[in-house]
Parts: sequence; C-alpha cells; structure tokens
Amino acid sequence: MKLRGSKTENLSKTKKSILRMITLTIAVTATYELFYNFVVWNALVVYSG
Repeated sequence: MKLRGSKTENLSKTKKSILRMITLTIAVTATYELFYNFVVWNALVVYSG
C-alpha cells in the first residue's frame, strides 16, 4: 500500500508507516468481520431451516 497525495507528502516516514499499519489493521478487521458474519448467518439459516 502506498499513501500518496498532497496531504501525505509532508509526513515523515514514521508517520506514514503508522498510517499504513492502522489502515492494514482496519482492512483486516473488516474482512474478518465480513466472513465471520457470513458464517454465522449461514449457520443460523441452516439450523433454522
């Protein structure tokens, strides 16, 4: 992932790295939640059906 743009040009490498880590954490958490919810809803549908 690369952060580019006028707002990130002046940030230090450390701050850019921290932003990348935060972004990656949010993306991984969102993906996990998506798959987890599909598994839970699928189990509820199968169980109730």
